[in-house]
Amino acid sequence: MGVLGSRKKRKRVNRTLIIYWVLSALFFVIFSLLNSFCGSLKGELISKLEIEKNLSFENEQLRTEIATITRERFLTLVAQERLGLKKAKEEDVYVVR
Repeated sequence: MGVLGSRKKRKRVNRTLIIYWVLSALFFVIFSLLNSFCGSLKGELISKLEIEKNLSFENEQLRTEIATITRERFLTLVAQERLGLKKAKEEDVYVVR
């Protein structure tokens, strides 16, 4: 019985080691897959953030341009309606020195 008891014990130890190694390998594979997936998502996020930064800068430039155009139109409207001025034609401009 002493020999049979030690064989059962060895089988349990061997099974435990096999289960441990299988679970370790499985954990390693899952971790590797998640790491590569997160790496690709990180790359996509960085590229989208760069695009957003460029678009924000372009948007701010366009807002400034629109504000300038709107201001010029507003000044033209005020000059025409309130002051009675009108835009001079090229023939009407005289240069006096």
